[in-house]
Order: sequence, then structure tokens, then C-alpha cells
Amino acid sequence: MIVAAVLGLAVVTLFWLAYFDFFQIRGLQILTDRSGTERAGLARDLYTYLHLPMVTGVVLFAFALKKTLANVGDDLDTVPAFGLCGGPALYLLAFVALRFRVGRTLGGGRLVAAIACALLWPVAVVVPALIALTLVAAVWVALHAYEIIWWREARAQTRALRLPAAS
Repeated sequence: MIVAAVLGLAVVTLFWLAYFDFFQIRGLQILTDRSGTERAGLARDLYTYLHLPMVTGVVLFAFALKKTLANVGDDLDTVPAFGLCGGPALYLLAFVALRFRVGRTLGGGRLVAAIACALLWPVAVVVPALIALTLVAAVWVALHAYEIIWWREARAQTRALRLPAAS
């Protein structure tokens, strides 16, 4: 149970890192560069419509994590297995949609990680819950390792930009 709790905490931390490490800064920069109806439409899409699937993904994962912690040695039922794998997939697909909305590109890492999480669902119903959680955590760790290595310079440049005062 302790291993499952640590893995769950790691995945939750990686959910947080996926959002607050880069998107928060970049989203504000993108909105600052726009004005009028373009800015309002973008803000609406980014912070309402596309945040709903993110929140849903977090809730699904939290539900599944609760079931996983209660049954670490047992196979998960279909619905908790879906939450364990589908929650992160939905969360990451929302980021893909955000990127597409802003730049008309899909990006690679988060789309691949979302697909990998979704493909783990059939596996998650036939292996012990702890193994399923370990596989989901491995996808998240691989995603963040890829992003930290591949996008290091872009992330540093984004953080270094000074934002003008909000108008």
C-alpha cells in the first residue's frame, strides 16, 4: 500500500508539473500578446472549455487511485481501471487540444503519452492494481523526462521573458 501511495503521489505531482511548470506562464504570455475579441475567445477556450476535460481527468484519476489503494493486490474492475488510465489520457489530450487551439500543431510527447495511457486500460483490468498504477506512473515519468530534455531551452526562454503589466 505504501508503494501505491508513493506512486499515486508521484503521478499527482506530475499532473501538477504538466500544468504549472510551463503552461501557466505560456498561457499568460499568449493572452498578453492578443487583444479584443481574439483574446476573449482564446481565454474562454483555454480556461473554460479546455480546462473541463483536465478537471475531469484529475477527478477520474483520483477516484481510481482511491480504489487502487484499497485493492493494491487485486485486479481493478473496469470502471476504476478506466479512471486510472483514462483520467491521465483525458488530461493530456486536453493539453493537445490547447496546443492545437493556440498554434494549430499537435505536439508529440503529450499526444503519445495520452495514447499510451489509453492503451493501458485493457492491461489495467488483468494485472494487479499496483502494476497498473506503476505502468501509468512510468508513462508520466517518461513524458516528463522527454519534455525536460527535449524542451529545456524553450522552457528556459519562456521563463526568462518578462511579462508586461496586465491591461
